[in-house]
Formats: sequence, structure tokens, C-alpha cells
Amino acid sequence: SAASDVYKRQLKYSVQRMTPTKAVRIALLVISDALILNIASFLALWVRFEFHFEQLVRETEYLNNILRFAPYYTAFGLIVFALFKLYTSLWQFASIDEFLKIILACFIVDAGGYAGMHLMHLGIPRSHPVLNGIFLVIMITGVRFSYRFMRQYRRANNSCRRTMIIGAGQACLLYTSPSPRDAHES
Repeated sequence: SAASDVYKRQLKYSVQRMTPTKAVRIALLVISDALILNIASFLALWVRFEFHFEQLVRETEYLNNILRFAPYYTAFGLIVFALFKLYTSLWQFASIDEFLKIILACFIVDAGGYAGMHLMHLGIPRSHPVLNGIFLVIMITGVRFSYRFMRQYRRANNSCRRTMIIGAGQACLLYTSPSPRDAHES
């Protein structure tokens, strides 16, 4: 069909544009998201029990239920984030649109996780989805926007300005290579 042909062309184009640096960046985002999904869930439970870990472990099955559901929740979350293009967006230009995508993706992941736990008859406190959603949005946003801040910080501390010389051929070496006079001035 025409839709599958368009999808195949888009997939081929995105694979061709994949550089090793971009692949590493995406892999790190996926790993950090997998960790964040599970840390946010644990933090929501821990906050619910007012930071009393012993009470959480001894008196309830909630922690065991979250651990049993973690592989499904992680896979579901990563798929939703990929569908929202949180791995292919240009985070050096992160804006309100990306933030809204994060909020919507986190809401869907949180609601889907809550529904999944109920379908599997795994009990959790009623406050867990609310706290989990808040922690998810904060941590996912923090990781994404920290990339932008890091790039801006490196760019601000770099005294060099990038310049593209077009059509100069070998003559561009006169302008781009350091001269002996530059070595004496520094």
C-alpha cells in the first residue's frame, strides 16, 4: 500500500542519517528513560509512605507488585516515548512543543501503567499514579533539557566561532590554519 511505502522511505531515510554519535545519544536516552521509569515508580511509593522504607517493605505488597510489573511498564514506556519521537527530536532546540510532548507521553505511560497493574490484579496506592506522573515529567524533562543547557554552556565557553568557507578550495588553508604569528601572539 501507499502508506507502507511512505513508512519504508521514511525509515530508510532516518537510518541513512544515523551517525555513530547520534546512535550513542539515542542509546543513552533509552537507557536513562528505562531507569527513570522505574525510579519514578519507586519514588512515588516511597513518598507515599513518607520515606519509611521499612514500613513500605514489611507492611505492604506494593513494592513487590511494582517490581513484578516493572518489565512491562518499562517496555510500554519506551514504546510510547518512541512513538512521541522523544528520541529523534532535536533537543538542542528544545521548546514548549517538546515539553508538551513529554507531558502527554508521560500521562499516557502513567495511565497505561495504572491500567496494566489493575488488569494484572496488582494493588498499588491510589496516590501512586499521581506522584509517579509528577516524577516522570520532572525527570524526563530534566534529562532532555539538560542536553540543551549543556550544549549552550559549551558554546558560551568556546571562544571560537564556527565559519564555513565555500568555494575557496586550497586557498581556505591560508585562512583556517594557524600561522606562526598566531603562536607568538598567544
